[in-house]
Amino acid sequence: MKALKTLPAEAVQVMLTKATKLVQKGTSAIVQAPGANAETIFIVESSSGKPHLLTVKKREKVECHFECVTLRGKQICSHAIAVAEQIGKLESFFEPH
Repeated sequence: MKALKTLPAEAVQVMLTKATKLVQKGTSAIVQAPGANAETIFIVESSSGKPHLLTVKKREKVECHFECVTLRGKQICSHAIAVAEQIGKLESFFEPH
């Protein structure tokens, strides 16, 4: 994923650390939205206290619908990484789409 190459190493490490913590919390942090069907929708807890909505689209593209500081212009954030890991698609998440 090109976005990772443009971010400072420290920013990438912070995102990966946050994503790891979310995944470790499991369903207390990442849950599939009730009734989700065509596009899988996940609700992820956030340190801001506002849950983030994410969709998993065709070809396993994970999109966060919140204005994450690390997401702006980069198309990546800890929430999207955590959902990709949770659904077993982390490797394809980092491939160009």
